[in-house]
Formats: sequence, structure tokens, C-alpha cells
Amino acid sequence: MKIPLNILLAAAALLYTCSPTGTGDDGNRLIVINEFMSASSDDGPTDEHGDTDDWIELYNNGENEISVADLYLSDDSLQLHAYSFPDTVIASGGFLLVWADDEPLEGKWHAPFQLSWQNGDEIILTKGRDRIVDRYRFFPENGNPTARVPGTSFGRAGDGDTLWGQQTEPSPGAPNRGIREWRTD
Repeated sequence: MKIPLNILLAAAALLYTCSPTGTGDDGNRLIVINEFMSASSDDGPTDEHGDTDDWIELYNNGENEISVADLYLSDDSLQLHAYSFPDTVIASGGFLLVWADDEPLEGKWHAPFQLSWQNGDEIILTKGRDRIVDRYRFFPENGNPTARVPGTSFGRAGDGDTLWGQQTEPSPGAPNRGIREWRTD
């Protein structure tokens, strides 16, 4: 039995737009890496153990709550599944914070890697086996030294925005407060 091309395309589009992550109908990514700190300072945000560690914030840019149960975080493109999210949802317009402290025994929100501010790094958000949903690189060769300044966070100009920059004030788990300078990556 031969299925008409227009039905196949409509079915593929429906499957793609129903995906809880990736790109929505308006072309925007639904779950995005929103802000991170790669070199925390002693007076920076603390985890539940009182430690000032690296962190990564995700943001739900969609209109509905979204499960992150099939998402992964990594700082290594050869090991995309370094951190597996617990079964939880992010509310529409909500945030989720993961501590990138290489201390996974400290709890379910602690990833088994740290971000390298000295050498630069990348943050990769994947879905399933290997579908990259979002990625941000801040290696020296990317010409982005402001993402590697100790005690400062780097994030989107506005939550879910395409412009990135050094934040005027770190805001883990809360709306971004604006940027000092910006770049489009």
C-alpha cells in the first residue's frame, strides 16, 4: 500500500511538533540552556550543602509544562549522556537548576562533571540517544572570554532569548536580570 506524500509529511510534522523538546510551532526551542556559571566564587549561589559550585539553568520556553525525563546534560560531545534528569517537569516559563559539581552522590540535581572556566567548555542538552536540543560552547577559540570570568554567570539576555551575555547579576532558578554585553551564538 502506497501512502500519499502529503499524508506522510503531515504525520511527520505532527510527530515533530508534539515532541516535548526541540522546536515548537513558532520555531522557538522549548527547553533551552538559559544561564550558567563556570567558576563560582565564595560569595556565589550555594547548593543544598552550602557549596558554591558551577551550575546550569534550563528554561521552559513553551506554553505547557514539559517533562525532562528523557533529557541529558553533558560537557563532552563524546559522552552525551553524562547526566540523566530525574522524572520531573518544568512549568511553562519555569526554571530547573543542575549543579555541575562532579558530586553526583550529593543528590539528584548534581551532575557528574564540572565546567572548565580556565580551558573553556561546552554544555550540551540532548534528548533520547543523540538528538542535540541545545548547546553552548565557551572555549577560548570561540572568542568568548566573558563566559569564563570567575564569580559571574553567562546567559540569555532574556529568558529563552537568542542573545547571550555576561549577566549583571547571577540569577539561578529565577528570571535573567540583563546582560553587560551580548553576543549571538
